[in-house]
Amino acid sequence: MLERLGIETIDELFYQSIPENARFSGSLDVPGPLSESEISSYFDSRAAMNAPARGFVSFLGGGAYNHYIPSIVRFVASLPEFYTAYTPYQPEVSQGTLASIFEFQTMICELTGLDVANASLYDGATAIVEAVRVALRKRPSGAVAISPFLHPHTRETLRTYLAPLKTRILELPASGGATADSEIPAEEIAAFVIQTPNYVGNIQDLSVWEARSRDAGALFIVVTDPISLGLLEAPGTLGADICVGEGLGAGIPLSFGGPALGFMAAREEFVRDLPGRIVGETVDARGDRCFVLTLQTREQHIRREKASSNICSNEALCALMMTVYLSWLGPQGLAELARHVYAKTHYARARFSSSAASLLFPNAPSFREFALRLPRSYDEALPAFLERGILPGIPLARYFSWASPADVLVCVTEQTTTEDIDAYASVLEAL
Repeated sequence: MLERLGIETIDELFYQSIPENARFSGSLDVPGPLSESEISSYFDSRAAMNAPARGFVSFLGGGAYNHYIPSIVRFVASLPEFYTAYTPYQPEVSQGTLASIFEFQTMICELTGLDVANASLYDGATAIVEAVRVALRKRPSGAVAISPFLHPHTRETLRTYLAPLKTRILELPASGGATADSEIPAEEIAAFVIQTPNYVGNIQDLSVWEARSRDAGALFIVVTDPISLGLLEAPGTLGADICVGEGLGAGIPLSFGGPALGFMAAREEFVRDLPGRIVGETVDARGDRCFVLTLQTREQHIRREKASSNICSNEALCALMMTVYLSWLGPQGLAELARHVYAKTHYARARFSSSAASLLFPNAPSFREFALRLPRSYDEALPAFLERGILPGIPLARYFSWASPADVLVCVTEQTTTEDIDAYASVLEAL
């Protein structure tokens, strides 16, 4: 190759396009090569410097939740017939992946009470964007009305995607930690987007906004959490046209924030508007049950102007993890887990509000998270919590103008013990 290019050396190939004054001409101060066993020992010694995993008790949430993940999830997800699978273009060699995606879609439909689900999306935020884009295809000039307690990161993602379309985003009024029952905005609305449980953990009455959506001729989009659906009514039975959410934590490790998993389900009339792909069931030439890619509306497969989205892949491995997790729980286990989390949430609410802190929304039913006002500002209180090995929550003043410097979002899961909650309360009392 060098001879063909008329170049003498590899260095000349690499350096000819780099200006002389930008080149490094010394010797790098790096150690010499190590054997595999020496490298392993080195990283073992580095890992031993880390604080123990249980060194801090975390009350952080905000979309990433520390639920227990059984060992069977990692085991099944590591099987070669799943782990090495990419896009299942050839069904005859992709039955493992296709079957798992079909099961995932089925479970999402059962959880949400809707007719059809796609093969997953990158994360909950982009799933919401895709749901809104379905509504805008039906009513291109319409605005999008959103809950004031929609996740702040999702709001930013929506603004980013919708800015080039010049689509207006209208924030609905708030009341008592939920979207207020208010009149429909005067202008044309393409979609109402309501989150329940919302960002501050409160459960929203969906019936009001289902009626408002019908009156406005808009799509009703519900953002929800899969664990909460073990306790709450399915959004589809309450009138949702599209239901989306985030699967991070439902069998998927937190991993410092990702990878995540967006799920999306809709009424059958919107099946051709769903982004990505849908796996369907059929029979092969011998009449045996098998699975295929039934519908693909992504731009890699059809003309760009006909594509419903530029989403170019699904999160098949993460979807597999969530599928194994939900299978392990089963319907009864999911309901028991949701009740357990709900009970822990309300134990923590009662314990903290009797320990020199106050609830921001005391009359709102909440699930897994709630807004708490500390006796001092977050910055002043944080050292006392850290001294006890506690991460006290997310300061709400980062995201909301109405929040005071003392307001935090507190999260508990089934992993949070009553001793953890009591330790938090003792710090509040000391403050």
